[in-house]
Amino acid sequence: MGYSISVKVRHPKLLTQMLSFMETHYRPWWQVFNETPRSVFAELTDDVSYGDTKNTLGFDYSCISGWEREHVYATVRWMALKVGKRKSKFEKLIVKPSGYSDYIFEAPEHYYFYDNIETPVLATSSEEEAKTLPGVLEGLATDNLGCPWPSSTGLLYAAMMASFDKDPAVGERYSEATKVLDSIGDPGVRLKKHRKIQAELAGDEVMRGRAIIRGDLERLDALWKAT
Repeated sequence: MGYSISVKVRHPKLLTQMLSFMETHYRPWWQVFNETPRSVFAELTDDVSYGDTKNTLGFDYSCISGWEREHVYATVRWMALKVGKRKSKFEKLIVKPSGYSDYIFEAPEHYYFYDNIETPVLATSSEEEAKTLPGVLEGLATDNLGCPWPSSTGLLYAAMMASFDKDPAVGERYSEATKVLDSIGDPGVRLKKHRKIQAELAGDEVMRGRAIIRGDLERLDALWKAT
């Protein structure tokens, strides 16, 4: 079983231009994060395996997580803003922004295909989602430069994984702190408390990861504007 995340490009000439650009300038996540070279599970392609395959550019993958996932997804959202098509009406959304009814936007939105679903870039930066997260995560879902940075929950999960790798004691503290949460009946309340604990344990790593991904997207953006 595999997955694809991709952009429906506005016309073939732009697809050729962006593909050539990405083959030259795109860097895998471990290079961006200055990590030890390792396997990459998401491959750039103009022939994705799932979703609309005509005039699309994106990544096929089997299993990605942590910073690789957040970097790939943010890159696809960036490509959507640069060369992707736009539309104002969607049949369904994975994340529905507050204030919008019937999945109809006042103006056309850039979108990409996630899990075979047309997903507007705006919907991946839900302000409502950000409000459910404490302290350091508030406001991370959107950015005043208009660029699609990783979602707040994705950043938090990736930061937790990185924190566990760096210091096993973080995992032990997390397990101990969350033991008492199992008795909470309301799943929404339980999730918010889990996120609060995660943010307290991995807040610094969240900010580090977001800054690194932001920097790489700004690098791509500057190079793209120079072409």
